[in-house]
Amino acid sequence: MSLQEWKVRNKFGRNYAHFDSRVSLDRVWKYVSNPRAVARHGFYPFIHYTLSFHKYNKAIGGKKDKKREICYSAHLDRYIYQYYALKLNQYYNRRVNIDGLDDVAIAYRDNLHKNNIHFAKRAIDFIKANPECHVIIGDFTGFFDNLDHDYLKDTICDLLNLETKASLSFSYLVSSLIDFKIPKNFDSFCRDFKSFNREYPSIS
Repeated sequence: MSLQEWKVRNKFGRNYAHFDSRVSLDRVWKYVSNPRAVARHGFYPFIHYTLSFHKYNKAIGGKKDKKREICYSAHLDRYIYQYYALKLNQYYNRRVNIDGLDDVAIAYRDNLHKNNIHFAKRAIDFIKANPECHVIIGDFTGFFDNLDHDYLKDTICDLLNLETKASLSFSYLVSSLIDFKIPKNFDSFCRDFKSFNREYPSIS
């Protein structure tokens, strides 16, 4: 995805309540795209709630209760996170090409212009053409919640060709994301932000 495509897609703010006011990208673009401003930026804490839903489970032959921890950022913070995610993704897209993994690594790619249906068909066609192949299916519970953050920072430095974590021009930005932990008993403070957003949409 090009920068211009990203700017068009994220032109308008999201309609949810947070600690700051909803703003358009045009109003904050100079700030968001300024590395020095981002390095000094004070990020608001995420708002967190637990999303409960039912999912069919084949093993038990019925519905199973599932919970997902949802965290969302302040409006200005969201633009900063998304902008730097775009920049990291551009580095990542180039890196998988250099490492010869362009056809293997398909997750979190914004330059392939395909969806899961396309990739599933490609996998099925390959299996049909190679009946002796083996298919491995894995599901990692809490994968992102349990990543080694030091390893993640080292990997980002490697991706950006930086020698140390201290070289990260947006180290505070990175730390605000991957050092984040949901406080214990935080749910008692913010029980139902969906209802809050519906009742007080004007403050956003």
